[in-house]
Amino acid sequence: MANTTFPEGRPPVDTVFFAQVSCQSEGGNTGIYMWRKMFLGLLLATIGVFICIYARLTITHISSSLMIEEKLLDYALVSIEDYSVTARISKDFYQDVISGKIDPLILGSDDT
Repeated sequence: MANTTFPEGRPPVDTVFFAQVSCQSEGGNTGIYMWRKMFLGLLLATIGVFICIYARLTITHISSSLMIEEKLLDYALVSIEDYSVTARISKDFYQDVISGKIDPLILGSDDT
């Protein structure tokens, strides 16, 4: 049977292979040593899952509290820029406001 895995019949020079070998204890795979290893592995995996859940809940809580603080800060920083607009006015209108003929506080009324 010909080797069809590699074109040259052998792996390239820089190829790395990983092999997994099962662990054998002196008392066999059913000994107290293997049971202890399996129990500790399960315990560590459970602790890891709880750490992941705790980290997820903490990150969710921090992000939601930061969103609330950002909104409160935005409400506290309302300034005149939030209510101002840019517009062109004529030179005569500007002179009337400067001279006092027109009150700038009541510009929006229909009296002017």
